[in-house]
Amino acid sequence: MFAVVFCAHGYGLYMGNPYLPEYPEQGMFLSKDFPIGVKAGYQGVLVYERRLKLRGSSISTIPKRENLKYYQNLAMVSMSLYDRVELYTGLGASQFFQESPVDFSILHTMSHDNFVWEAGGRVLLIFWKSTAFGASAGYQRASPNMAWTTVDEAPGTTSNSKLSYSQWQVALSLSHKLGVISPYIGGAYSYVKYKVKTPIFTDLLGENNSSKTYENKQKISLVVGASLTATEVINLDIEAKTFGEKSLTVMGCIRF
Repeated sequence: MFAVVFCAHGYGLYMGNPYLPEYPEQGMFLSKDFPIGVKAGYQGVLVYERRLKLRGSSISTIPKRENLKYYQNLAMVSMSLYDRVELYTGLGASQFFQESPVDFSILHTMSHDNFVWEAGGRVLLIFWKSTAFGASAGYQRASPNMAWTTVDEAPGTTSNSKLSYSQWQVALSLSHKLGVISPYIGGAYSYVKYKVKTPIFTDLLGENNSSKTYENKQKISLVVGASLTATEVINLDIEAKTFGEKSLTVMGCIRF
């Protein structure tokens, strides 16, 4: 069915239940048998731990304090066809907080709440009785402005500073309906690129070190979640990730 979703986000990329192209099953205006449907909803995600490493560096050299936290809020539009394929895109805001060792100092940065966009799709691959197996893929990008920075807790400059964040993800998941609740489990492979440009790097490391590019240390995450079909037209989701990142997502949508 054809879906429109307005969401709020705070992680990287929400995987979702493999049943999402089908949920909610009934529209307020279009029947469940109509091949195209429309949804509107809310999605909120918080990533409270994502370990980073300098791009190209060895994992064994990663300091334990290299961490990125962030949340995002998005309004999204999605389209689904025959309850099997769903495409979506979203616009919203995100804020990032990073802790990073630089030379013998600790750098903290926080961004303003700035623009982020996202696009992706989901496919319900196998459906048998009450069990579904699906795949999803998505991409997200943001270029927030730096709000403040500190070096060893002393305020630093934010002039001539830039931040850039991007992430892509592919995932597989399995779900089983238990009445109005559909728990699911899956695995996601994601790649995060986070670039920081600040004069502080030049001050600490020399002229040719004005920026650093980081990537996620662990690429694979375990995902667990559950969907609640509150009514025929409303669906609620909660999702948690661990290993590759530690995050929590909540989502609710209405089908038209």
